[in-house]
Amino acid sequence: MKCMRVAGVVLSISVSMLLGCASSDTVVAANVQSSNDNQYNGTTDNGRKGGLLDPGIAENILNPASTSTTLRIATKVRLTVSQTGQTAIEHETTPAANSWTLDQLDAAGMPVKDAMGMTVKETHKGIGAYFERIKLPDGWSDGKATLKAEALDASGQTVLSAVTTFDVNDNGVVYVPVDLMLPVPEPTPPVPMNEAGAGGAANDGGAGSGGA
Repeated sequence: MKCMRVAGVVLSISVSMLLGCASSDTVVAANVQSSNDNQYNGTTDNGRKGGLLDPGIAENILNPASTSTTLRIATKVRLTVSQTGQTAIEHETTPAANSWTLDQLDAAGMPVKDAMGMTVKETHKGIGAYFERIKLPDGWSDGKATLKAEALDASGQTVLSAVTTFDVNDNGVVYVPVDLMLPVPEPTPPVPMNEAGAGGAANDGGAGSGGA
């Protein structure tokens, strides 16, 4: 029986068991996550500004072109599978949570203490890795398709999205990872050495002329 297109026998077996693979089903096994919304990401100050599920992430981190610091909170994830000639399939899911704990800081950036002198902790929650089974109706065949994941807020507005392309496995299951990654700011280009040197030479020359 043709069930998976994914490297590794162990992973193939575990995914097939999880999703109840049947030879007559055409299934997308979506593996959803937000891998860089965590305590090891400089974009979110090592998690202090992260937590798409709780307490939310500022708009200017999710969208670097924005200047808004309003927190955006995701409550669910919508998965959309599309293939040319087929009606798109939408599937809403409750995401798994990835949690991490940080020291609570005051306005001066110092740890907050409780009445016993212990540092107060705060917990952030992002979208952790989870599987979602999407069964496709008859008519979907081998060929290119796309999986779009959208993290939605309570009003249904998109907070963060990602799209990946995959090959449908007719009458079988295909494993499709999709990662709702936070945008990483472009690094500031370094100043070329010749320009820096030219500037220094001009300054030195000006000082020498003044001295004369």
